[in-house]
Amino acid sequence: METQTITAAITVLPTLHDYVFHTVSDDLLAWFGALASAVFLSAMVTLGIIHGRHSSWMWVGTIAGVTLGVGLCLVRLSSAEGAGEKLFAAGLTVVEIAEVLLLEGIARSLRRREAIWREIKTAEDLAVHFRDAEQVNLSRCQAEKEELDERIQLEIRSVADRQYCSQHLPELESVAVKAVLDGYNQGIAENIGHLRGASRRIS
Repeated sequence: METQTITAAITVLPTLHDYVFHTVSDDLLAWFGALASAVFLSAMVTLGIIHGRHSSWMWVGTIAGVTLGVGLCLVRLSSAEGAGEKLFAAGLTVVEIAEVLLLEGIARSLRRREAIWREIKTAEDLAVHFRDAEQVNLSRCQAEKEELDERIQLEIRSVADRQYCSQHLPELESVAVKAVLDGYNQGIAENIGHLRGASRRIS
């Protein structure tokens, strides 16, 4: 874009210097003013063409550039003397319009690429959205699976305990009875020991 701006400024610069800033007494200041104005005009036309994204404003930059070229051509022809100067003015205008059309071609290519990029970006955003939703769903399913695994393990342990009890019921009953009897006998022994100790202290 900088190259097109500079090229357009070069074609506009002499016309501005000769027809707009010719009244400035300092020639260096006149050239500086013409250069600044030429760069400003060229940059405005270039930005209008390159950044014309909306359909309603797409051709504004191109129309402005062509209008500027035609206007400068009329300014040149107004003081042209002879066929040579008129031909030079017309040729310079053709160069300016060609630059504008070249910029429009570049802008059109950029717009096509941008449209393709937007389609790809839309598809990518949709894919990312579905991926995030599936990740959330996966996390929920994993949490439910862990909870179900814990319940299954509890049920397995409960079934194993019941199976063991059913297979070793007589043994478990004898162990339980023995434990009760041992506790009972130990309690009786302790009570007798207490009673004997108390009777000794009384005597």
